[in-house]
Amino acid sequence: MWSFSYNECNETVFASQNQRISACDDEPGSGMNPNQGRGAPEIDILEGGDTAISSSVQVGPGMPEQFRQLADNSSYSCIYLYECTTEGANNKGVPTAYYEELRGHKSPYQGPRYGANNFCDSDSTLVQSYKTVAA
Repeated sequence: MWSFSYNECNETVFASQNQRISACDDEPGSGMNPNQGRGAPEIDILEGGDTAISSSVQVGPGMPEQFRQLADNSSYSCIYLYECTTEGANNKGVPTAYYEELRGHKSPYQGPRYGANNFCDSDSTLVQSYKTVAA
């Protein structure tokens, strides 16, 4: 799960060092645009081959290693053949005890939740309408 970020650099609203991806960053790396925040909570990657498809890989620029999902060491394409041998590499049904033993927390997400952003004043004129979403 990726944290929110603003699409403008405004240190009086929220300190940029508290945002993993910030509009205040001139050189964000990982192919991202300079001085541009992002609102997506995560980036899902679909992978497919033959008759199998996987959406279990979720990544984001700059994600620390200890929060990434486990990769398989036997073959980059083992997920399509259902032959992955590294424990946890297939992710589906991985016992949480394995993550906790390996990394000290039960999942790559550690039970995150969406929550309120209490750093900004609310503006009732900026409420999204169904008509806008359905367009």
